[in-house]
Amino acid sequence: MNRYASVAALIAVVGALAACDRTTSPKGGMDATFNLTSIDGTSLPYTKTLGTATLRITSDVLVLHPDGSYEDTTTYGVPYGGGMQSSTTIERGTYSVSGNTISFKSQSTGGRYSGSLNGTTLTESVNGRTPVYERR
Repeated sequence: MNRYASVAALIAVVGALAACDRTTSPKGGMDATFNLTSIDGTSLPYTKTLGTATLRITSDVLVLHPDGSYEDTTTYGVPYGGGMQSSTTIERGTYSVSGNTISFKSQSTGGRYSGSLNGTTLTESVNGRTPVYERR
């Protein structure tokens, strides 16, 4: 079970990558909800092997609040026994929007990420990954 605790910690980091980190101020805040549709061009579920562990992101919902805060909820599965053990992580932080650029700062990890808004699509750039979200 300790091995899965380590995997869960790693998943939290990957969830942060998928969800991303945001920086914000009340200026430029939005009230919007986005669903993750793909990572690096691969639609969900997104599977990533990390050493001997496999992580499967099944959903990710990013909620931007008008006060400049955000919540990113990632649901993922980890192989356990003969099946998959499902878990959820929530990352919180702040974001700011300037034109079509969005910047994030995670209170959970301290990380900073950026992205762009184009119509209903939010595309992030996070540690070499490109998560793409669609607004509900």
